[in-house]
Amino acid sequence: MFHHSYIHNLRFSNTANLEEYIGNIANSDFLANTRVHERQDEQAMKKEYMLLGLRKIEGTEEEQIESANAILYEVTGTVKQVYFSLTETQIASYFPQGYSTQQMEEVILTLLDQWSREQGA
Repeated sequence: MFHHSYIHNLRFSNTANLEEYIGNIANSDFLANTRVHERQDEQAMKKEYMLLGLRKIEGTEEEQIESANAILYEVTGTVKQVYFSLTETQIASYFPQGYSTQQMEEVILTLLDQWSREQGA
């Protein structure tokens, strides 16, 4: 009885109330059981695709990542967090074997600070 569906950018489910569900079916009022949870716009669909793709073993297609990079950001209070991705093979050759992602991030941020100062920013 209780299910969730996603069709044509619309995420919805049946009512969780069993008595209401049975009553609506008895009255042939099938739509009364529907609860709409979300209507996704293009940006929300791209973001969800990327986030779900990160959970897959094979990841996401590189071209699809490139086209979606512009929309992968969140504004949290006054801080805008920007996300981008590099494949392991793209970045591994620049760091010693065994470097953690934290160590890589620190090196990258240090280099960006240095570059920014050189640019006069």
